[in-house]
Amino acid sequence: STQGRALPAITIRAGSLTTATVTASATGALGSANANLALHVDVAKSGGGAIALPFLAAPSHVDRLALNGTVTPAAGVLRLQLAGTVAGLAVGDTTVPGIGLSLAVEAQGDDPLASTTLPYALRVEADAVETPAGRIAASPAAPILLSAEGAYDIAAASAATKADLTIAGGHATFAGTIAANGANGRTDGAVADLAPLSPLAGRPLAGALKASANGAFP
Repeated sequence: STQGRALPAITIRAGSLTTATVTASATGALGSANANLALHVDVAKSGGGAIALPFLAAPSHVDRLALNGTVTPAAGVLRLQLAGTVAGLAVGDTTVPGIGLSLAVEAQGDDPLASTTLPYALRVEADAVETPAGRIAASPAAPILLSAEGAYDIAAASAATKADLTIAGGHATFAGTIAANGANGRTDGAVADLAPLSPLAGRPLAGALKASANGAFP
């Protein structure tokens, strides 16, 4: 186990990796109070086209993933910040044409391997969700937005999470724990008008909905 060991001093003057679908670069230093690492990852086929995502249960692919990140010390923590875009994400017969995302993860002090928990904040915003039954487009008044914050427990391999989802005027929240085998906690949802969510259901919807659930979710 590496937990609790000091992170060795690493200096990358101009590191790069190039494959048929991945271009990555990094420069800077880790392992000291003066850590300052910058990185870039671009995943795409040179001639365009879909890249399969085998780690998802349903047949899935993405056209492009681009991320920029930094690792820097700030106020007694070492902070990883990532920001980027995803183009052409498809999971089963549902497609999200464009996604913007940001992620921040913090480790106490300048040694991330000594941390037992990693506080994080995530924001994911989509421009639309497309299904065979129709399209839900985001707008300034009705964004498609997921935000979450919490702390990842390294030993338990689980995250204490508060999440907030907005889509088509509906709003849902979750508070609890998320792990590889599912989630456990409380979720609340409210939709004033179900009709805009019809493309997700695959059939016409009407009316309003307000619901809560507490327990385990697969």
